[in-house]
Amino acid sequence: MRFVRSFVALLAVVLLVGCSAGKSEPQPQPQESGSTTMGELLSTRLASWNEFNEGVRSGEQIPQSLELYVSDTVDGYVYDKDVIASFWNQLSQLRVDAKHPVEGEGEGSRISFSFDSGKEVITYGFRTTEYAELHDKTRYAMEDPSALQKLVEELRKLVAQEMPQEGSELQPQNGAYFWDATGDGMLEHMWIDVTNNGDEAPSVMNVRVFGEGLDTSAIIDGGYSVNSVTLNKDDQGPYVVLDYDSGDYYSHDTPSRCVIRVVGDELRVEDASVPES
Repeated sequence: MRFVRSFVALLAVVLLVGCSAGKSEPQPQPQESGSTTMGELLSTRLASWNEFNEGVRSGEQIPQSLELYVSDTVDGYVYDKDVIASFWNQLSQLRVDAKHPVEGEGEGSRISFSFDSGKEVITYGFRTTEYAELHDKTRYAMEDPSALQKLVEELRKLVAQEMPQEGSELQPQNGAYFWDATGDGMLEHMWIDVTNNGDEAPSVMNVRVFGEGLDTSAIIDGGYSVNSVTLNKDDQGPYVVLDYDSGDYYSHDTPSRCVIRVVGDELRVEDASVPES
């Protein structure tokens, strides 16, 4: 009888341990992965992305320029088609967490890679190297910030090599001339538009220089067409020499020249003599 009671007690202990072993504590479920590429993300936001991407990957429509902008640090361009295609493909493969967006204005430097086809500009935007940032300010965590940092550093070096040099003739990009008008290492945009006043009065050239914290303009009376824009520098800082044709409605093929420079927040235009041919 004593043996039976001992056996029953032992059996109860075994069953109790067995039941306890079968009831494990609930484990936290891993957060659903939202990993996707920047290309996949932008293709859902931009209707033209797939066509743009196909043009780059096929080599038939590679953008004419790639702009790198890092706020307060660098703003410049590269034009080599192989470089542009390479950066497009590498940026498109960067991965982000698309299922857990972060709303609201972010802090830190803005970084952008802008691809200009001549008809459209598609920008890969970031807030520091930690987040991809779309036009609506929605941010997505980067899976590998170091990969983005590497691309920024590589393109920064290439941009420095492409910066306009003293004595070089500037070529317009979509109607704008790019040069460091303030001497701070950042490129400003300069537009030169002609207002044709018909036979009522001579035409005028409207010159506008625009950049970070700068928007200034001036007028050149009697200007009709741009012949060349050449970058130079003196003890006052950078400036450009504008060679153009001037005159009036009846005759406007007189070779003319002026110097354009930014002084403070003012755009100054000074007449300069044209060497005799």
